[in-house]
Amino acid sequence: MQKYLYLILISFFGSNSFSQDYNLTLELQRTYNILKDSATGTCFLIESNQKNYWVTAKHVLGQVKNNQKIDFYILHDNSWTISSGIVLLHSNPSIDIALIVPSDTTKVNAISIRQVEAVLGDEGFFLGYPFGMRTNDNSKLNGGFPFPLIKKCVFSGNYNENGLNILIFDGNNNPGFSGGPIFINDRFDSNNTKLYLFAIVSSYYPQKNQMITPVGTFDYVENSGIIFAYSSGYIKEILSLNGL
Repeated sequence: MQKYLYLILISFFGSNSFSQDYNLTLELQRTYNILKDSATGTCFLIESNQKNYWVTAKHVLGQVKNNQKIDFYILHDNSWTISSGIVLLHSNPSIDIALIVPSDTTKVNAISIRQVEAVLGDEGFFLGYPFGMRTNDNSKLNGGFPFPLIKKCVFSGNYNENGLNILIFDGNNNPGFSGGPIFINDRFDSNNTKLYLFAIVSSYYPQKNQMITPVGTFDYVENSGIIFAYSSGYIKEILSLNGL
């Protein structure tokens, strides 16, 4: 089993270390709004060994099993278009990542799963469809597929739980971003302005608060701004465990 090592040094580089322009064109084009049963979320298309795979958070697909064939829907031209495929899961059921082998084997240029290392404090971007919100492709730049929203995040830390390495980001993750990709630049390649897949959004930590009013005290829950995600390295493990 591959071990994931994350540099935990907090480094301070020049003030313009993240001021350069990054190209997210392909990533925007290959991130989609997915619907399974009554749950909507985010998925994206990767390529590995000349094949394409859908990637999302496992919980977006509900109670699925490894090698199960499922139907799901992708938003296209403002309507839900049915797709199908075979689900691939990790042998560890706690890993909130699912791959889908498309029934349509037509290959398209998709997101690379090249791994990169990150340092605490590195900034990145996460893509998705919070509350079903999207940028409509009225000009058909993306073939009728809407573009996801983009948010910035900061790699804050990681911790181990039951043998899993869970990544923590600082960012406002809303319902609907689940399954979306997080991209980070390879800071060890100073001449490269490309962003690479680093993690998959799973959830956020809810913060419980109390509000004192003249008529009593009320409990409420808000978004703490802490994002939980899983390393893109688990994608390679899922492919390997399924002989791909």
